[in-house]
Amino acid sequence: MGAEPVNEEQMVIVEYIKEHFVAWLNERNILPFPQNPPTIDTQLLERMVRVEETLKRQNDKFDHQNEKFDLQNDKFDMLISRMDQRFSEIDRRLNRQSLYHLATFSAIVGSAVAIILKN
Repeated sequence: MGAEPVNEEQMVIVEYIKEHFVAWLNERNILPFPQNPPTIDTQLLERMVRVEETLKRQNDKFDHQNEKFDLQNDKFDMLISRMDQRFSEIDRRLNRQSLYHLATFSAIVGSAVAIILKN
């Protein structure tokens, strides 16, 4: 099952196809790749570079803003913990004052009841 030798007539056909193949593709506009690649427009290339640089700067700004937001969040968390601590201190102080006032009121009422019962 080897390849059969190519005869003279087949060689003529191959040469004919090689000579006319590109012309046939050009006629039908189905040439897959241009023969001479178009040169890249320098203005377009410069504009693409400027756009990329602008996008990079915007990305850097967004990163910087995210860092600022993170710092603000940390500050708010710290303030919230301080406020919670202060409220718990105030709550303890008010509880002590309430107990003091209750004890004072109880002593006054007890004294008043004792005085009333004596008479």
